[in-house]
Amino acid sequence: MFRELLQRIDLKKLAALPRTGSREHLVDTAFIGLLSVALYAVFPPFSDIHRLWRREAGLAIVGGLGPGEFEYPPVAALYFEPLIGLPSSRWAVVINGIVMVVAAVGVTSLLLKAAEGENVAMDAVDVRIWSMSPALLAFLPINWDVGAAYLAVLAVSTLYSRQVNVSGTLLAVGTSLKVFPGALVLPLVPLVRDWAKRFRFVGSGVVVLGASYVGYIMVRPETWKVHLEFAGSRADFESTIWGVFDWLGGMADAGLSVASVNLLSALSVGVALVALTVWVWITRPTLAQAATLALIALLLFNKVFKPQYALWVLPFLAWTGAKRASVRTFELTAIVHIAVTYFALPSALVPLAAAVRVGTLGVLAMEILGRARPHRRSHE
Repeated sequence: MFRELLQRIDLKKLAALPRTGSREHLVDTAFIGLLSVALYAVFPPFSDIHRLWRREAGLAIVGGLGPGEFEYPPVAALYFEPLIGLPSSRWAVVINGIVMVVAAVGVTSLLLKAAEGENVAMDAVDVRIWSMSPALLAFLPINWDVGAAYLAVLAVSTLYSRQVNVSGTLLAVGTSLKVFPGALVLPLVPLVRDWAKRFRFVGSGVVVLGASYVGYIMVRPETWKVHLEFAGSRADFESTIWGVFDWLGGMADAGLSVASVNLLSALSVGVALVALTVWVWITRPTLAQAATLALIALLLFNKVFKPQYALWVLPFLAWTGAKRASVRTFELTAIVHIAVTYFALPSALVPLAAAVRVGTLGVLAMEILGRARPHRRSHE
């Protein structure tokens, strides 16, 4: 049955469709996404979905509403419930992948609207950074990161239309799906027009996120916080700035524990987001620029980096028209990470790639900071 499904997806016909303007980018995104799904269908163990389906990664019991001991937030648990009921891990990988293809095409559509000026974005949008992304091909079906990225891009897009309640809600749902959209909230607050709308923007998100956790606690009173405990206990920071520090001997000399890295990472992310918020308040950049810098700060100082995390920031790098050479270098470091994991390449490449990634993210941040100018229409 599965092979028949793949045979019906004629990738050659899809690639041969006439492509002009917006259609070209949408077709490119769909083609790359479906090709990625086909590759992961052949090698499902490369996907987190496979391991979760087999109860190999933070999943202990299933039944009722949402998986039991689950390493992800509440909405992610609800999303994964039907996937784990499929007859094989391959089907779970494929179905998740198809959903992520739809989300990826949705991101492209939003970027095209920004490029056409519908959101008065005032950014030099480069849609091909996203629609022709090597990272999209390499990582799309690994997890559901693209779905959360779509919600984040849609949330910022709705802010251009002054739909503050909708934007706050979307960021809350995204945070309950994959956490990282929550990093956008504080730096975007100064760009919301007045205090009443700022309270509505933040308040709607707090209510929705809080409701998701209240529901989760009621359904799983004993296991709802497993994902928080899991995040706190993770020690796989070799591909982050903390791993670079360790690689250079700093962490061993300082005797830093996992708890110490947790604290350093949380403080660094917090300080970076607060400093960014102050800068946004003073400089008044575009919403897309503020969102991009927030995600760069998170990726720079977060204690864990997985290859698919590159998909968090790529749509915003496309939106702000970042330099392609820097973006592709950033993507390459993520691809090196997964290559080391699955193809027995020298492990020393991981911290080396992390060092290049940290430097590249710094360059991308400096590029955006250098181009930022007051854009009052974009947020009023």
